Amino acid sequence: MVDREAAARSVSAGLFIVAGSRDEADDEAGLMHLIEHMVFKGTPSRSAREIALTFDRLGAEVDAYTTKEYTAYTVKALPDVLLDAFDLLVEMVARPTFPETELIKEKNVILEEIRAAEDAPDDLVHELAAAAAYGKHPLGRPVLGRRSVIRAADRARLVRLHRRFYRPERTVAVLAGAVSAAAVEKAAARLAAFGEAGAGSAPAGGTQGPDGEASAPAPETGSAVSGRANKPAFEVAPTADGAGAPAPEEEPKEPSFAGGRRHRTRRELEQGHLVLVYPGLRAGHPDGPSWAVLNRLLGGSMAARLFQRIREDEGLVYDIYSYTAAYRDSGYLAVYAAMHPERAARVEALIAEEIRALIERGPGEEELEAAKRTLIAGYAFDLESTEARLERLAREAIYLGRHPEPETVMARYRAVSTDAVRKLAHRLLRPVGRAWVGPAVAGAERGGASWAARRDARRVRD
Repeated sequence: MVDREAAARSVSAGLFIVAGSRDEADDEAGLMHLIEHMVFKGTPSRSAREIALTFDRLGAEVDAYTTKEYTAYTVKALPDVLLDAFDLLVEMVARPTFPETELIKEKNVILEEIRAAEDAPDDLVHELAAAAAYGKHPLGRPVLGRRSVIRAADRARLVRLHRRFYRPERTVAVLAGAVSAAAVEKAAARLAAFGEAGAGSAPAGGTQGPDGEASAPAPETGSAVSGRANKPAFEVAPTADGAGAPAPEEEPKEPSFAGGRRHRTRRELEQGHLVLVYPGLRAGHPDGPSWAVLNRLLGGSMAARLFQRIREDEGLVYDIYSYTAAYRDSGYLAVYAAMHPERAARVEALIAEEIRALIERGPGEEELEAAKRTLIAGYAFDLESTEARLERLAREAIYLGRHPEPETVMARYRAVSTDAVRKLAHRLLRPVGRAWVGPAVAGAERGGASWAARRDARRVRD
């Protein structure tokens, strides 16, 4: 039996708060993650327990996560309770109370989360890789935060950050799935109504509907450029010290690759974890489709070159893959490999060899077409998931300010050529960062002279 209506029976809604500092002196990233946790701990009219029970009574699934540039709050529900679930989501995001007793407990929870991440070498190595690439820039810092920052955080600072970033012009509201146009308009109106009467505005661009169509936004009360609003729609319960005045916005500071190596020696580990970082493209870059194809060819699947050569043909690794990270003004491609530490030098040499082959000859036509078909199919599959559509619509609103038609996106993948991939590989695939977690074995943690020589030689040629 084929149930053709299953995908149309639910709706996902989300609030995406754009907050990514470029100030090297700012420890914002970990604090935004702490705010994400604290938003669930109560509003002026509901306790943390009441929030959880209300979502359960609605049959709604709520979640949240923080990235280096935005925080997302999402809820999945049936259409008949959509507006109730959305109301509750907006209430807890807009008006958290940040109770002191809960803050003490949640700081301890996050410290345990940090310890858990550091105990997982295949997680830790990716954080070290970002730090190796970006150095002290905020993009090089862990989203979970640093222990010292979390321990020192107090309620007044969280209130200030909340009022600085949780503002209508920094918020994208998204609905995806079985939702009517009327429901989209009602959701936008309810979001606008939060805050002082008549003072709020809908998020920049309005509320996004299931097909990327934007409802008409409420009248603007502030400038999206400055990040200021006359009267914020988002509020935090007042404090005796009056904390909460919005801070002035800093000019974006474009990151540059600091380049370097980070390693963490672990005697108890049997396996080494390696990540090599290469320059990439910012989110929304015109060459994005070619970049996605390049990643797919190099290490984005089991059919990719690195997996086939280094795992299947040579049997040198347990796992190997590549992935991309894209931000508003920067990006990178990373290659991860897990192997016996004594094989690290050989694995690294083979990675360099496969990259060199892509640069010099590019992919074959059959290989290229397979990679493009896989990306197009993955994009089509995502259109059937309300959660994936929610994330896509939000990222498009944040990074593009528009919503390309699905056929346009697929056509751009189809148009990627062998020459475009080869030229992009030639321009960008030079190492700028290296991370290692594992036992100390004769230069495995530092990569030896060969890594630095390859990096410096490319810098000279470029």
